[in-house]
Amino acid sequence: MQFIIIRHLVYKIVNMKNIILTIVSILLLVCGSTKANPPIENDLQQIKSKVYKAIVFSQGAQVFRKSTVNIPLGISELKFINVSPELEKNSLQCKAPEGVSILSVRHRIDYFNKEEKTVQIKAWEKNKKALEFEVKKLKNLIAVLDEEEKLLKANSSIGGSNTGVSAVELEKVAKIYRERMKALRMEKLELNQDLAALNEEIKDLVKQLNEINASFQEKRFNEVTVKIDAKRNGALEFELNYLIANAGWGADYDIRVKNIQSPILLNYKANVYQKSGEDWNDVMLTLSTGLPYQTGDSPNIEPWLLRFNQRLVGARMNSKPYYIDGVRISGNYNPSVRQVKGRVVDETGEPVLFANVVLPGTNQGTTTDIDGFYSINVPNGAREIEISYVGYRNVKRVISAPYIDIVMDSEGIELSEVTVSSQSIAGISKRRKIRKDKFKSEDDVVEEERVSTVEKAISVEFKIKQAYTIKKDGKAYSVKLEEYSLPADYEYYCAPKLDVSAFLTANVSGWESYNLLSGQANLFYEGTYLGTTYLDATAVEDTLSISLGRDQNIVIEREKNKEFNKKKMLAIKRTDYRGWNINVRNKKKVPIKIIIDDQFPVSTETQIEVNKIAYEKAKLDEESGIITWELEIPGGQKEEVEFKYSVKYPKHKKVFLE
Repeated sequence: MQFIIIRHLVYKIVNMKNIILTIVSILLLVCGSTKANPPIENDLQQIKSKVYKAIVFSQGAQVFRKSTVNIPLGISELKFINVSPELEKNSLQCKAPEGVSILSVRHRIDYFNKEEKTVQIKAWEKNKKALEFEVKKLKNLIAVLDEEEKLLKANSSIGGSNTGVSAVELEKVAKIYRERMKALRMEKLELNQDLAALNEEIKDLVKQLNEINASFQEKRFNEVTVKIDAKRNGALEFELNYLIANAGWGADYDIRVKNIQSPILLNYKANVYQKSGEDWNDVMLTLSTGLPYQTGDSPNIEPWLLRFNQRLVGARMNSKPYYIDGVRISGNYNPSVRQVKGRVVDETGEPVLFANVVLPGTNQGTTTDIDGFYSINVPNGAREIEISYVGYRNVKRVISAPYIDIVMDSEGIELSEVTVSSQSIAGISKRRKIRKDKFKSEDDVVEEERVSTVEKAISVEFKIKQAYTIKKDGKAYSVKLEEYSLPADYEYYCAPKLDVSAFLTANVSGWESYNLLSGQANLFYEGTYLGTTYLDATAVEDTLSISLGRDQNIVIEREKNKEFNKKKMLAIKRTDYRGWNINVRNKKKVPIKIIIDDQFPVSTETQIEVNKIAYEKAKLDEESGIITWELEIPGGQKEEVEFKYSVKYPKHKKVFLE
């Protein structure tokens, strides 16, 4: 027994010795390892920075952010966190203070740090959960009432099979059963009405959330690591700057005309938007007409080779149909188009905001603005344009003209395409929903200079002197640029054969000195909102013509001269006589200038003879047959002009003169 105890003790001592030796070996290994390898590097200094400046281009923006950092002497690394998810990595730059050298700049996506949902989305989601909880409560109450109704029905029989019930007792029981059942049914009816109302509210809320969440992708922020070599230490300021594509601005105008004797008051504004994943709070803005995403390659003209029986292709003649994805597309490819503009709207005429517009096979892209307008430059080789938007099927169009408008329905079915020539776009009035909050009163006064304009070699920059906040929601925020008083020459125009309305046009000379861009313009005349027009700043004419719409104070009538309208028959010929009187009444108190256009018919047959009998005070274009009167009518006065003609043709033929 003693031997067994002693052996057991010896065994424990040996095991303890082995354990101690093992621990000592591990400690020696760790110590040796520590001496052989450098210490584990501490986490890099995480630095938060703030966006303080942005240069916004027509499409894209250069963002500047800065931060003050305490740095040691020598080589170290700085990690800037929460940097925009949308930055273009090739454009990333870091600016260091004097005495600090930048050794490297690299970035990576921080997958654990994603863009937070907006306050509005969070509020809607919270409201949705609250409504869903109320729905559950109502359903539980309805279930309780259902059980109570079952209980009443199960106990509706009174007395036994061999026992009768008195009439008095039966009446009491029936009354209790009837009143309680009625109360149950009414309560369930009210609860079901409340339940239906809640479900309808949840349904609308879900639609709103689905629309918002479709564009919200919970993007991951970037981390930017900068390796530096500092010759001095202390609190020093660093700056990061980079390009983002999902931003831009477009021109917007208010055009006010007090009367036709006053200059035009032009309020020049910019609609600025950005979807960088972070809000720009109190940021100094510079708006540039530059296009960083536009190719700088100039076009190359190819040899023009003539062969027999070969049609001229390209912009002059291209009758061969064009196909995209096996679908025949209307219009002919035009390789001379270097820029495409247009508008994307739905079937109700409302603009499709911030739709993606790209040129497949290139790096060119843009988005539609708050009014659905877009503009994109076309590099060599681009033959089609593609437009996409959440909830719509992608639409492709051959580049056939400089203006291409697209109308789409909510299911992505493209309804129509409108191609407009560059000559006809200026002054065209476009209908859209009146947004009264955008319009300012006529009492607006010209404020002190808030913008400085800098003309560069290939662009113009508007430096805004006031800080603005531009949220990341992609909505357009209005920024005031300039206010101009433009001398204008006003004239009226009417083609009474087509429309007896007098259209007022303001002609502005020297407009190119104001650095205007093409954009929508809200029209105000004599204190009344007239609608919108499109100000085309790409026109090459010296005079900018702005259509101000119809003036109801100019009354125009076009009537037949009944005494002159007659017919004469000869042996083989017939002659029809026509005469028209045009009356113009100026109901205004001030004199006006008005241009009146009408026309003589132009014969295309040798057997039809047109004789221009009278067109006093008018100018005649022989080729087109158009006659033009330029009249000056005093206030409150009336003037009449007339023209007469005859048409001779074989009497067995028909010629329509009406």
